[in-house]
Amino acid sequence: MKIIKGFLGLNFYEKRKILTLFFYLIQAEGMISFMPYSVSRPYIFKENSVYKSSQESSEKILKLYLKLLKILCNKLPWNITCLRKAVALRNILAKEGVAATLRIGMSKIDNMGNTKLNAHAWLESCGYEILKNGTYNLLEYPKSSLNQRLFNI
Repeated sequence: MKIIKGFLGLNFYEKRKILTLFFYLIQAEGMISFMPYSVSRPYIFKENSVYKSSQESSEKILKLYLKLLKILCNKLPWNITCLRKAVALRNILAKEGVAATLRIGMSKIDNMGNTKLNAHAWLESCGYEILKNGTYNLLEYPKSSLNQRLFNI
């Protein structure tokens, strides 16, 4: 009941955007979980070709969807992994005309120094890393090389 009251408290624009985000998350979940990789690969790694948004409007759209993604993921009864969030958000941003690149990185050492294989997915858009380190904040690109950016989690 609390979830419904919170949803009804949003304005029409935010309601439409959060429903769109919900359906894209469901689509990403279905494609990644239930489809063979050969079928889901073009969906996950598709190239965005046309970008209509300016830098300022792109950042505004990005911040809105990050806010809604955080709200939605906290309210859903199942855990949504970083890959599903990144794929859904990338596809929504492509629909909105915002350029975003899906990045997948792996490391062999975790935060405690132990040897363990970790994988993480995030987006790069508008000069920011999105969903990096599990945060919903816009992080500036580090000034390191491309290889370090791709493989540091």
